[in-house]
Amino acid sequence: MNLLIHAYSTLEDPQDLSFEHRAASRRSRRNDKLSDDLNRLRDYCVTKAKDAADSPAIQNLLQHIDRTSHHFSFEIDDAEFATVSKWAWANNAILYFADGTVRDPSGRILMDPASGKPHPDAELPFPADARQRQLQSEMVMRNRLIDPPEVLPPIPGMQEVKLRGADDVAWRCLALFLVAARAESVMAGRPIPLDAIERRHPLALHALTTAEKSFLQVERPTPDQAADHCWRYESLYALQWALGMHPELEFADKICDVPTVARLIFAGTESDFVTTAKLRPTEQILDATDLNLRLLWAARDAANRRKDPPAGIDGFVLVERQHALHWLIDAQGPAWDDVDTST
Repeated sequence: MNLLIHAYSTLEDPQDLSFEHRAASRRSRRNDKLSDDLNRLRDYCVTKAKDAADSPAIQNLLQHIDRTSHHFSFEIDDAEFATVSKWAWANNAILYFADGTVRDPSGRILMDPASGKPHPDAELPFPADARQRQLQSEMVMRNRLIDPPEVLPPIPGMQEVKLRGADDVAWRCLALFLVAARAESVMAGRPIPLDAIERRHPLALHALTTAEKSFLQVERPTPDQAADHCWRYESLYALQWALGMHPELEFADKICDVPTVARLIFAGTESDFVTTAKLRPTEQILDATDLNLRLLWAARDAANRRKDPPAGIDGFVLVERQHALHWLIDAQGPAWDDVDTST
């Protein structure tokens, strides 16, 4: 019996099909039609799944679809499925069958259109390094007497991410500094005029987002606007760390050392800051991102239960780091103003 299978891999560079097959095709996310097809698959799963919004299993499945980089379609003899399974596990792929089911690499049902539920033994694939990173983050949390969240999956692994360029990160640092410094001056009662910023930082102005430009153009921002934008020092600190400008990313139980963060921006010209920028190893950045996500969940969980945050973690610090790190690890993802910091 022939099986028509569609495979959805999240890896940036998955292996070619390594088994006997027929009528094969391969597309990457750079293909506009694939993006449309992925949106349709996502909508299909949301429509067919039971209680999709409240099901961690379905939400994790939707995240896999959102992160899909490559789509394969092929036909095989059903007796050869074991070879497909081995390939799918190695390439972090979920499978769509002609009967409308979405399956894990072993063929167990992740989404059954008839029942709207996954098989209890179905297992969404994650790269080995991503699973190990999750375990490492959970150990760090337990060592600080913080309960790790059970519902959060691993973040993307080394083979799934494409980081922003070091120069893009450096420009983002310069823009964040302008915003945070202006906000700080407003809170101190001595707002820095926009024309003064234009004279002192002409290059950095080009890196501002639409929302950031709007804030700088307000002559007298409200106290709440100023306070919100002053927190950008924390985003800036996280990106400076990613550029190797701080020896370590301090535990998020206090705000960053703002004078040091500012001094590092003024250490040279804006042009030199960008041209000499170099990112830390991807593994270190992913380690920090995974831990930060879990700490942010713990902080929000405590707030929802009206409890003090465990180990003194600061939710405001964590959300700014979340914004910065998730923007950094997704080069093809949302622009800065549109980054989602939900957990």
